[in-house]
Amino acid sequence: MSRGDIWRISKIIDKVVRLDCVERYNNRPSARRQTVAAHSYGVTAIFAVLYEYLSRNDRVKIDFKKGILTSLFHDIDEVDFGDIISISKNIIGKRYFDVVKSYKEDLFEDWSYKPVDEPGGSDPTLMLVKICDLLEGALYSIVQYSLYGNKLYEKIVSSFIARLSAVCEEFDYLFKTNLTSHVFEILDKVRDSIEMEVEL
Repeated sequence: MSRGDIWRISKIIDKVVRLDCVERYNNRPSARRQTVAAHSYGVTAIFAVLYEYLSRNDRVKIDFKKGILTSLFHDIDEVDFGDIISISKNIIGKRYFDVVKSYKEDLFEDWSYKPVDEPGGSDPTLMLVKICDLLEGALYSIVQYSLYGNKLYEKIVSSFIARLSAVCEEFDYLFKTNLTSHVFEILDKVRDSIEMEVEL
């Protein structure tokens, strides 16, 4: 490994470690803080679980390495840019996404697979990462609302669920899967578990 390799690797690891210092939803009141690193871990863990489920379906091919790397690093730019909510990103538009892609291309310049694409689109792997991103956000918001009574999160949960439903239904339509029912079964089980915890 050359000095240049070590420098590039250490630059990436430094950003990963610092993600734990960037608080998500830092423009909203919260009872339980969540860092970008915790969110990225959650997205990656959910991706691994849903990949296992979908790998039994031969109609859709999911690239595991691409999905894991995209899940882990989809928000790495937030170390330098902060956690910008989706609505603001969309208002800024294409220019914002071009800057983020350029940032990631520079960071991962010598990787065989560069996790630079935004989750979503019509690529099955990137769509699944987007589903996992939305599912993690919905689960976090459900915990905020249910356990801590933070009323702000009632609307946020509804927003996540609407977007999650739309992406899941599009995924099912494009790839002839039944992912929507599986994802919402997970949501229902988590809600039931939290409600039992609240009653105790």
